[in-house]
Amino acid sequence: MRKYTKFLLIAILSLLGLNVDAQEIREVGFYDTPGRSIAVALLGDYAYVADYNRGLRVINISNPAGSGGG
Repeated sequence: MRKYTKFLLIAILSLLGLNVDAQEIREVGFYDTPGRSIAVALLGDYAYVADYNRGLRVINISNPAGSGGG
């Protein structure tokens, strides 16, 4: 699933009218949920992840290289 993230990010930024060079995008961190993530909302320093039947995950994204989690 992670291999599609870069493509998806470029597509979303393009829809917003932002030009992004694919070579400049790099992963700085990730969080693997125990379920199957089906939706994500961002607000401030937090990502709210709907984790299918595992519930809602609140992940602190203020330090992408850190452990995150919540």
